[in-house]
Amino acid sequence: MGFALKRAQEGKNYKNTKRLKGIKAIEIIERDKSETYRAVYTTEMKNIICVLHVFQKKSKRGIKTPIQEINLIKQRLKEIKKLKQVGKR
Repeated sequence: MGFALKRAQEGKNYKNTKRLKGIKAIEIIERDKSETYRAVYTTEMKNIICVLHVFQKKSKRGIKTPIQEINLIKQRLKEIKKLKQVGKR
């Protein structure tokens, strides 16, 4: 995941990423033999990569990001936007 975030800082793509629908965020997906891990970041603030959430995906059904994780990501994205507004003052 560190390598994927470094690529994002360089403005480059990483193979195991996808845009989250309806959210201005990108999800990194990493798998090993028995587990799946995900990190979600945004480039909402100019020249800054903000990691919003990192978690182990535990659901055995489907590849969809669990709703409780999406809700947490949305909340953190709102907080980032507030910081962005404060920085403009």
